[in-house]
Amino acid sequence: MVLCIAIAALLASIAEAQQPRCCSFAQFAADPGFRSVHHPPLPFADVDSEKGRWMYLPATTPPVRLYACGQLESASAVLLLLHEWWGLNEYIRREAEQLSAQLHVPVVAVDLYDGAVTADPQEAARLMQSVSEQRIRQILRTVLEALPARARIATLGWCFGGGWALQAALEAGARAAACVMYYGMPELDTARLRQLHCPVLGIFARRDRWITPELAERFRVAMRQAGKELEFLLYDAEHAFANPSNPRYNAAAARDARERCLRFLRKRLGQ
Repeated sequence: MVLCIAIAALLASIAEAQQPRCCSFAQFAADPGFRSVHHPPLPFADVDSEKGRWMYLPATTPPVRLYACGQLESASAVLLLLHEWWGLNEYIRREAEQLSAQLHVPVVAVDLYDGAVTADPQEAARLMQSVSEQRIRQILRTVLEALPARARIATLGWCFGGGWALQAALEAGARAAACVMYYGMPELDTARLRQLHCPVLGIFARRDRWITPELAERFRVAMRQAGKELEFLLYDAEHAFANPSNPRYNAAAARDARERCLRFLRKRLGQ
């Protein structure tokens, strides 16, 4: 009997070790194919028209860096944005501005790279590999602690930030209102997913060679087993299809995903 229990525990630990982790997205950085589908984003012609403001939270060293749009102090709902592997660049800042205007809530873009930004795929790969999970979790917790205590928290992220959007929702606990993850590394640990307090909109691509349809389906099964609500979208597109600076940008799929994303967030944030 003792032997059977020991074997069962060993098999469970092996299975858990084989589960993809949010931070394991960094393993893709070594894949030339992954780097090749991420073309350098085109620069913005006018970066002086920013409508948000930079904020720094000195609770950690280095301070946590944010780009915020809207009035945070009295907010009853806040949307957190988690960037792609490029860092907190102009595209993410414009997204923050646009989403704040569309949803009528403050939007905070969180810098997971402590100021590092690049348009070079090789450097982006290095940044994604070098950032530590411990530091990112420290950043997320610091941001959540700084937000108004009564504010409901929604999260949204793409690619590298997609997986971290789900982790941020988990970190938010009972304050979590919604999570949108675009082709990010899913959490497959059902015990951890049971701690989730909000519905998830998972947006995936049928021709994604990294966050594959099979992996996305495993996430759907894990969410069902955990008893959590998941709205699951699978487009006939490739990885990073929603990024307009990507040659594999799929305008129809991106537009549909955006409309569903806005509808999902408005419903959960009461806007």
